[in-house]
Amino acid sequence: MKKLVLIGIIGSLMIMSFKPNKNGSIADVPALGDTILTTLNGYTKAQALDSIAYSDKTIDRRPRNTQIWFKKDIICKIDSLLNAEISGHGRKPDGIRIYFSRILASASVPINENNRIMIVSTYHRKDTIINGDTVKIHQDYFEHLKTPGLFEAKDIHGEPSHDNDTTKGALLLSRNPLGSLKACTLVSEHDIPRNMAEEMVWRFPKRSILRPGKMNARAEWFDMNMVDNLVKVLNREGDDGVRIYFSRGTTKYKLDSVKYKKDYAKNKVKFILVTTKAVPNTCTANCIHRDDLDCAKLLVAKLIDNAKDNGELCPTHCQGVVPSSN
Repeated sequence: MKKLVLIGIIGSLMIMSFKPNKNGSIADVPALGDTILTTLNGYTKAQALDSIAYSDKTIDRRPRNTQIWFKKDIICKIDSLLNAEISGHGRKPDGIRIYFSRILASASVPINENNRIMIVSTYHRKDTIINGDTVKIHQDYFEHLKTPGLFEAKDIHGEPSHDNDTTKGALLLSRNPLGSLKACTLVSEHDIPRNMAEEMVWRFPKRSILRPGKMNARAEWFDMNMVDNLVKVLNREGDDGVRIYFSRGTTKYKLDSVKYKKDYAKNKVKFILVTTKAVPNTCTANCIHRDDLDCAKLLVAKLIDNAKDNGELCPTHCQGVVPSSN
């Protein structure tokens, strides 16, 4: 899979256009016993619906750089939970959907610094035909077993930041032209090269009057294979966590492997994920978690310098998503 990573969503935020499809109603799985209604990153279902709805209803006209870091233990436990869990419908979880969300703005947290994410599990509900194509419906669900050590973890929400430089390890903020010279192998449909990832991260915040940079999408879905492979990279490389960037699509770089080319043409905002390493001698207080992008290690099968992307974006793939009205 990839290290850098998931990207997702844009469009002009006429939030009214994000009304759920008839097939997009919430359908929680039947009771599994000692369970809770929660996102995979520890927000209650009620909190998730409120923050997603608030993001839908508010327009941030000057979005800031946004990165959210999760420690390895949280990512691995989420993966273990999904692989061990069988939904009440008799189907194994088939992936995750990451939502753009927003906490309530206040004097201490202005609107352009309150971006968050909600990570929701999904199962394959059914297939449907849309415009002549067969589309799998990945249905959100919130009911999970009370997994010890995961949902009560104080750092399960992740650590948000709005840095605009690389001093704290967010190397994709560099937009380094030399990134285009790195020749790393793309090994899955989720992968994109580093230079493309840097361009997409750079494009997320407002840069000029001509490109206002509004938020214009709701969520992006990724399959279980991507999640499983992310954990394999963490374990193999001794990485300490995962950084999730808010980014925006670009047509500057052309990839034959890009799965949803139209979403790039529309410059949708997306997510990029990259694994990180703790910088030595920085952990007496808060560690610096540096994006692990060493392309030289490709010879030992390290999936670096590539970005993970090409999840299904909403819009336009909105079947099974949380209704914005809830």
